[in-house]
Amino acid sequence: MTDAEQAGTQLELGGLWPGSTYDVQVRAVNAGGSSDWSDSGAGQTFFPPTPTPAEGSTKPELLLAAIDDDAASLQNAVARTILEYGYGYQTEAVSGEGLQLLWKFGRGEANVHMTVQLPGYQVAWKEIVDEGRVSVLGPGVAAPAIQSAFFIPQYTADANPGLRAVEDLRRPEFQRLFTRPGTGGKAGLLTCVSWWECSRINERQVHGYGLEEVIQLVAPSSPEALYDEIRLAFENREDILFFYWWPSGLAATLETRFGGFYRLAEPPFTQSCFEHLAGTLTPEVTHACGYPDSESLIAVRKELEQSAPEVVAFLDTWQLDAPGMNALLALKERFQSREVSEREYREVAFHWLRTSDEWKAWVTEGIAEEVLAAVR
Repeated sequence: MTDAEQAGTQLELGGLWPGSTYDVQVRAVNAGGSSDWSDSGAGQTFFPPTPTPAEGSTKPELLLAAIDDDAASLQNAVARTILEYGYGYQTEAVSGEGLQLLWKFGRGEANVHMTVQLPGYQVAWKEIVDEGRVSVLGPGVAAPAIQSAFFIPQYTADANPGLRAVEDLRRPEFQRLFTRPGTGGKAGLLTCVSWWECSRINERQVHGYGLEEVIQLVAPSSPEALYDEIRLAFENREDILFFYWWPSGLAATLETRFGGFYRLAEPPFTQSCFEHLAGTLTPEVTHACGYPDSESLIAVRKELEQSAPEVVAFLDTWQLDAPGMNALLALKERFQSREVSEREYREVAFHWLRTSDEWKAWVTEGIAEEVLAAVR
């Protein structure tokens, strides 16, 4: 907290971090005393200008595939900040949905992809790789990504030691934990938004496990509604059965602030089982299994190996560990919203780069100093 006095109606505050949001309050002081403090107003300081390539520079523009996902957006924000201020490249985000972006990358409309999700897009990805125009550099995050429709709060698991697997939901005492208005006495499963593919997978899992007499799917109206309902349940220490995933800002908050969550055991993923779930109408599903854990690969277009070898070397060294990913996600969650702007993602990247040493091992000598000079 910083106090500053000013005789006029304007004041310039110094010593602030670039690209950072500050809350400001004011009050009037005169011979009669002091007024109450005003309500807080928020403002973000300017980002430093990005370096402009020298005339005649042959550095290509870096076009990063930008998936609408907080973990992917944070990785892009960190990568772009390092590439711009450390290596002097111009960067741009290429937006789109997961599969759409993958095809854009395959066509060269993006030349860097920080988060190729496998095995979710295995068939399309194999086709792109087989064309021989992309290079796979390795995983961007050391820990696998997880998702499930059968998460419960850790405090619920601790209070109910007999509840460890999806099959345990058949027991009336556990079914009653998750009943809610409109479920007819069944356990309510907060599932995916209706237009997400996981909505259909979750429905088929419930059918395949023979749990339709026990579980009623409850679809949120939007991604924000899914986020808000889960967070509110944890804040109130309510029992909730829900779908979500890691890495995500909400999952990091549930771990750091509310004691975490527990994944009920399911029959393990197999490719044939999941293909059955994905390609079969719900009434015809005969068996089910859990979601696959997935890895997130970094890939580049092969032309960058010649035109930007230092970029390829940097991205080839990049690998966030799970604590580093959670630290980024926790910083993002202070905005307390699922959807934040690119400027806010950049603010998180600036803060993380100032406070973490993990990324310094990814860059060549002198680059870290260039980046820190900008973000400080």
